[in-house]
Amino acid sequence: MVVNIAGDGAQARVRLPWEDLTGRTWTLTDRLDGRSFVRGGDELSADGLYVAIDPWQSHFLAFTA
Repeated sequence: MVVNIAGDGAQARVRLPWEDLTGRTWTLTDRLDGRSFVRGGDELSADGLYVAIDPWQSHFLAFTA
């Protein structure tokens, strides 16, 4: 879950704790609004998940390989 509790938009890289992200393509599905995002596991592992969130918004993401 990623939450922006500020009155301004925010951007960040979120480090993920999983070791087995590399070498796969991941579909991240927001359980709150149904939107999906496709991300490479190598980037997720090396740089983290890039997020840009409007004020007072959130993402609750499910990862599927």
